[in-house]
Amino acid sequence: MAVIQGVRGRQTSRAHALGEAHAKAKEPMRGWRTPEKARQEIIDAGRAYLSKHGFKDLTIDKLMRSTKIGRSAFYAYFGSIYELAAVFIHELSAHLETASAEWFADNGDSIAAIRSTLSGAVAFWEANGRMIRALEEASWQDDRLRAVWRDEIGMAPVRRLTEAIKRDQAKGLIGQVDAREMSVALNRFNMTYLNDRFGNPRRKSKDSDKAKVLETLERVWLGTLYGKLAEPNKVEEPKVTTGR
Repeated sequence: MAVIQGVRGRQTSRAHALGEAHAKAKEPMRGWRTPEKARQEIIDAGRAYLSKHGFKDLTIDKLMRSTKIGRSAFYAYFGSIYELAAVFIHELSAHLETASAEWFADNGDSIAAIRSTLSGAVAFWEANGRMIRALEEASWQDDRLRAVWRDEIGMAPVRRLTEAIKRDQAKGLIGQVDAREMSVALNRFNMTYLNDRFGNPRRKSKDSDKAKVLETLERVWLGTLYGKLAEPNKVEEPKVTTGR
């Protein structure tokens, strides 16, 4: 009888242990995340690093130390650091296309649309200039990344701007210029100028930079395309009258 009770006791204990193990198996592991969240955590860590340090000396070890994911997990989502960098180039391309959509869509006043487009570009570079410059520098180190940069940041905006210039030429708003060459020049100027003002780690930004940069870009674009010098947007001071 005692033997039977002992066996039953062991069976009960084993069943209880199995029940606890089964319950724990249903619980999510500590630190567990979905593949989508894990991938996004790596992307966020990469964005933070590039924005602060640039692309130089970035390694997978450095990147993954700033996450709560094991180093090997990186390769489940990206083949290399350059493949991760391509994600940020896609994001930059999408933003540039969205920012310029108003002018390219020809929904109204071209000059007002250009002002709006340039204002959005300046605000975006002010917030992300260090990272954008880092991506351009990284593109020179890898052929596949260079192709992505060339197609999405170099050529895509040139194609859109070329069509917009031809459209306004047909309306008589822009004179007889080579639309594509003008597009290349203006886009290259924007990239170089904005990277220098907001992406140069050796240059200390000032509060007045944003207004000055926007005024300069407006003068260059509007003066070049439409023959008009853009006056900076100023709020007129109310006139004070004195009574006698």
